[in-house]
Amino acid sequence: MIDQSTTATKQKVYHIDGMDDVVGEYETEEELAVLDDFQASRFLANYHEALLSNDRAALDLMVADHTVYVAERFGKGEKQSKADFLGTFGEKRVVKVNKHTAEGTTLRAYGGNMVLKVGISNSDIVYKGLPSKGPRIFAIAYMKLDGRWQCVVHTIMDFDGTYI
Repeated sequence: MIDQSTTATKQKVYHIDGMDDVVGEYETEEELAVLDDFQASRFLANYHEALLSNDRAALDLMVADHTVYVAERFGKGEKQSKADFLGTFGEKRVVKVNKHTAEGTTLRAYGGNMVLKVGISNSDIVYKGLPSKGPRIFAIAYMKLDGRWQCVVHTIMDFDGTYI
């Protein structure tokens, strides 16, 4: 017999700098504990500040060594390693983040050490000399590794705001 029961999804709202209220979705108390731990770490607020201040050293601590950044910018795809990503900050400053914002953001816990964030970015950035104000759709995964939360996968793409 197939179990067709479903567990009710609950929600908790978190306030994070630079974002509209973020909704954490969970079904179990264990998932809620992961979301609360992630929020208590202030990872997203610290990442927000590091982007705005071009703080390469802070970003280095928040990005896992084998992370992958996948982006679509101005109709072209891009895949970056941690070193590639960090190389766009600091003195080189290939990316200038003027405003870092997100809306419609949802967090979802997976297992005891992973959080997935999805939403829409309307950040105002200059990338390789070209302005980009969004909207962009993103899915970003974070894992607690070596006792701290780190970005392990970061995907973002420009889109026209229309869902099909």
